[in-house]
Amino acid sequence: MRRIVNRRSSPVGSLIVAAVLMMPLGCGGSSDAGGERPVLPVDRVLAPPGFVARQWPEEKWELYNTVTVPLSKGEHRSRSWTTADRSATLDQAIHRLANGGDAHSVFRREDPRSYDEDFPLRIDASSRYHSVSAEESRVYCLAPDGSRWSLEGCNAWTYWARYGQYVLRLDYTGGLEPAGSDTFVLGSGIPLTKFLDYVVAFDEQVSRILRIPSATPS
Repeated sequence: MRRIVNRRSSPVGSLIVAAVLMMPLGCGGSSDAGGERPVLPVDRVLAPPGFVARQWPEEKWELYNTVTVPLSKGEHRSRSWTTADRSATLDQAIHRLANGGDAHSVFRREDPRSYDEDFPLRIDASSRYHSVSAEESRVYCLAPDGSRWSLEGCNAWTYWARYGQYVLRLDYTGGLEPAGSDTFVLGSGIPLTKFLDYVVAFDEQVSRILRIPSATPS
């Protein structure tokens, strides 16, 4: 059985540095809006440490870590949560670029839908969700080989969105389960409807903070 290469520096692995893939503008996201978003440090844009536990208390989420990623351009910070039984992780990463044009370039260039062979694109569900305020957004199932995947169950969901000069990535990943000596596989997945429950909460959280003065998120 093949060993899984994990996605982030959390119980489920290391952060993906995504590959080049161009996507059509606007799929799954709202059109560019007028007005200027506030310019804030990424730490102000990240969900606070207790956010996930407050949103879904019955799921027993707890903070795992917060990581600053040194980059030559912009500011990048991520925060991870894991369930108490380590059955799943949620990872939110925010990358602030110098302006919306640079962020759009990063959004297209680092689209995670085709990063490497370990997490290939299985389902593009971008049309199933329209962001509160993001100019561009995508929703993907990126399940590794050996997994079963469908809209009813995927163990590696990703929401990828741009809010002006900020790029957001939200990952849900099923926890690792032993599958032989020194070998692990991802656990069972969740349906798209459940992942979108997470997406809505984080999308609304970022949209409130980065509210465009002329537009009020619903």
